[in-house]
Amino acid sequence: MRRVWKASQKLMRPLDWVIVVVAFMIGGASPWFGDASPDVEHDEYLVTVRVNGIAQRAWRLPVGGERLDSIQGPIGLTVLRTDSAGVRVVSSPCPSHWCERAGRLHDVRGVIICAPNRLTVRIGEASERRGNDVDAITH
Repeated sequence: MRRVWKASQKLMRPLDWVIVVVAFMIGGASPWFGDASPDVEHDEYLVTVRVNGIAQRAWRLPVGGERLDSIQGPIGLTVLRTDSAGVRVVSSPCPSHWCERAGRLHDVRGVIICAPNRLTVRIGEASERRGNDVDAITH
C-alpha cells in the first residue's frame, strides 16, 4: 500500500488531488440535488401524440378524472386512457400489442411507441420547446 501511495504522489501534483476530491464530492452529492425529470405530479405536463412524426394531439394531464382518446394511425385506431397517474394504451390494431403491454407512462423521461401504427406517446413539460422528441423508431 505504501508503494502505491508513493507512486501516486510522483504522478499527481497537489492541485490534481484537489480536482479528484471535488469530483468525488460532486458525484457523491448528486442524489441530493433532485431529479431533473420527476414523476407526473402537476398539471403543467403535456401528453403529446405523434403519428409518422407529426403531432396529432397534445393535452395537459388532468389532475382528476379520466380521459379516453382515439388516434388514427396508418393501420387503425389506437385508444389511449389518461388519468392523474399517467397515460396508457388501452387498445391498438398492431399484431404484437407491445404498446399495450408497456403499461402506464407516468414519467417525463419515458415514451410509448406503437411502431406498426407509427405512433408515439410522450409526456413533456408544458414549456418544452421543439426538438426534444424521439430520434428514430425501428420495427
